Amino acid sequence: MEIWQTTPTARTTVSLPGLFGYFSARVALSSARIEEFERLLSDNARSQIDEKFTFALSHMPECGQAAPSGKL
Repeated sequence: MEIWQTTPTARTTVSLPGLFGYFSARVALSSARIEEFERLLSDNARSQIDEKFTFALSHMPECGQAAPSGKL
């Protein structure tokens, strides 16, 4: 029996959606942590990993069928 193993990873997108110019400047110039910005990064990374996981699940063979020769 083969067990599906993976280590999910995700990164935020390079142009973070919803990041306005003034907020970008505030983040760039501040040495302090900005919780709102960290939340945007976390939410974006989470959506990326959710998309990858959903894709992987939708391409898994049905239970009892042999897995295709390629990797997931």
